[in-house]
Amino acid sequence: MLKLNLGCGFDHQPQSEGWINIDIDENKTPDIIWDLNNLFPSTMRSKYNILKNSVDEVLIKHCLEHLNPTLFYELMKDLWKLCVNNATITIIVPHWQQEAAFEPDHKWVYPPRTFKMIVNEYPHLVAPAKFEIVELVEKDEVKEPQTKCVYKVIK
Repeated sequence: MLKLNLGCGFDHQPQSEGWINIDIDENKTPDIIWDLNNLFPSTMRSKYNILKNSVDEVLIKHCLEHLNPTLFYELMKDLWKLCVNNATITIIVPHWQQEAAFEPDHKWVYPPRTFKMIVNEYPHLVAPAKFEIVELVEKDEVKEPQTKCVYKVIK
């Protein structure tokens, strides 16, 4: 089982459970140093043996808001290609009504509707990729209020 922890920061997931921790900051000691603004070109995928239809789970926790907002749809299409059928993609972002959502290094705010759009209203934005929302928590109270969306990959 291959699992990707994108923008891991210091929140590393165990390699023994199949996780690859990816971050742009080498000081966070990820397994792979990579700028997700570059998505997943074939050279990167082959170098690290991240093949199409090989990923079972993806975690994007407090990372998406740091990326160029126009990349959301492209990132989802790339992840769909990498994931197996029924894989899960969990996205956690600061809640859009909290101050933390507007920190200077955040490039975009993600209200829950954003996550619903690619499933319900505008699936063509990620076509041919298809997703189903398994869970959408609009205000999960962990440390700070955050929004959590879990997608299931449909192939």
